[in-house]
Amino acid sequence: MREDLYLEMMAQNFELAYTSFTSDDYQFLNISGNRIMSDSIFGSKGNAARFALIGFFIKHIALNYLYLKPRLSATDFLSAKTAGDKCFTTLRSFHSNGDIKNLWVAFYDFNSEIIGFFRSSTEKEAYRDNPLISAEVRRWALDFLSSKRDILFNPHSDLFKGLIGEITRVHTVYRFELADTVTASCLMAIDRYYEYFCIHYLDNNGILDLSAVRGIIFPYIDTMHTLLLKDTIDFTSITQLMLQLIIGWREFFIYYGELPKGQEKPIELSTESKKRLSDVFSKAIQKELKA
Repeated sequence: MREDLYLEMMAQNFELAYTSFTSDDYQFLNISGNRIMSDSIFGSKGNAARFALIGFFIKHIALNYLYLKPRLSATDFLSAKTAGDKCFTTLRSFHSNGDIKNLWVAFYDFNSEIIGFFRSSTEKEAYRDNPLISAEVRRWALDFLSSKRDILFNPHSDLFKGLIGEITRVHTVYRFELADTVTASCLMAIDRYYEYFCIHYLDNNGILDLSAVRGIIFPYIDTMHTLLLKDTIDFTSITQLMLQLIIGWREFFIYYGELPKGQEKPIELSTESKKRLSDVFSKAIQKELKA
């Protein structure tokens, strides 16, 4: 696509996103983020990476506010919204040029501010900010992902979601640093890609193409492990990784459309398996009650 037309398209997408944000239409803000990510397919490598990242960030902002709006008082929600406004100001300044690091920093600042609104009063009293704990969990998660990757041969695996859940839980109560935001973003992107991957590379017998897992997913994991454990973040390389995952995800979307919620990876357990799980849960509950 001609660069001038591409930039015009993205500028209008961004303005739509900001209008949706200011009018509290977070469903449409989410759609706007998806549009920006999808339209990044049409651009040159440099601009595509920038806009894919912006679309990903906007989608994440929308999901945060969709969750918080029905749970906060009007006053608290207005306070929470200032974090999004600051982020949008930076995204607007750098949406077509500037250091890619500034986009990541703006997204980190947003997450750092908004996370406090997810903490209960009890958690606020019990926990003290200590990003070093989050950093240790981040390193553990990356090593765990690298060592347990074979579970991804099972198309019903939720390894990425599981790690995102652990990291997010720790982030919420202890705070975190920029590298933690980058790591969580990469995990979210590869998780969404993997959901579609497991449809695309599944044969008619429900068997996943293991060579595709080794040849496509494992190299992404290796790249994440290498880049995200360094002392200094290589924002250019990280953004290119995000671009590959986001473009792959949006291309899969062209093939398969939106995945039904809760139906991405259906699994039917046998009666025997259900009984074993029931026994396990029962014993776990009894142990917890005795503890």
